[in-house]
Amino acid sequence: MLRVEFIGEERLRAFWNLTRKGSNDPPRPVFPIETTWESMKYRCALVHGITPFGVAVAQNGNYEDYYPPVLENEFFVEVRCDNQMSEEKGIKIAQAYLFEISTSAGVDLFPSPRATIHDDLDEGEEDKEGYDSNWNHRLRPLLLGKEMADLISLYNAGIYAQDSSIQILFFT
Repeated sequence: MLRVEFIGEERLRAFWNLTRKGSNDPPRPVFPIETTWESMKYRCALVHGITPFGVAVAQNGNYEDYYPPVLENEFFVEVRCDNQMSEEKGIKIAQAYLFEISTSAGVDLFPSPRATIHDDLDEGEEDKEGYDSNWNHRLRPLLLGKEMADLISLYNAGIYAQDSSIQILFFT
């Protein structure tokens, strides 16, 4: 599980529409993809709602009455494998997944650790109604070749950068 946040408010609002927040439907994985790398099968998706991450937060006691273990606006890249997977490999696959949904679906995300109960929280509630989305649901196979993790990390760093000259540097 990699906690992520959206880059750009309009994309977040469209995503809220896509995930049917506010309806009676349970949360579901979005942008699911399966890939095979080094003879192992992996499943990736963007998830929200009650996750193993929220359970771990509850077990560790990192919550309060006004900062519960599961937040409505928390999203995660989930990487699953039937076999044992190293943390390093999981991060590389999650980075490749972030690259793919950025380039195929226009959903830009960046890894964002959860604030602790001692951090200052700025939880602005925004109106998430009335937005339609025309999402591209076709995802290509993840780029998981030799040295691809370094290139994808540079691309993802370009997305996170606020300065356009820095973005150009990372993208090229």
